[in-house]
Amino acid sequence: MLHLLAYTSASVGFLEPTILDAILEVSQVNNKRDGITGILMYNDRLFFQILEGRRSLVEDCYTRICLDNRHKATCLMYSQRVEVRAFSGWGMRYVGPEEIGRYEKCLFQDIYYLMNTPKITTGMALRLLKGVGKVFPYT
Repeated sequence: MLHLLAYTSASVGFLEPTILDAILEVSQVNNKRDGITGILMYNDRLFFQILEGRRSLVEDCYTRICLDNRHKATCLMYSQRVEVRAFSGWGMRYVGPEEIGRYEKCLFQDIYYLMNTPKITTGMALRLLKGVGKVFPYT
């Protein structure tokens, strides 16, 4: 049974690209080990991430993320069983503000918008990320 979990959080300070690269590198290793796929977005000191895989492993990963002191105000947005992966083949893919705006201007303004529109957040986020996932191959 597959599980999908999405959350938002705020970075404690501005994250240099080298720090984001380090986060992605560790995530890709851990996620490959645990069979987790997903996507990470970071813009204007805000994170949005989707994790998918076996429920216990996704929840363990989320617990580790919540304990990371590089961010705060973690908010679980979505957690449920899914039939298929939206990001199969992606151990963890990063999507920056340029990619977000280029492919989904009509649906999505920024991560802050996701965090503050709870009635439409889940559907918008999944549509956005599925669209981006088709454009950018696994790296």
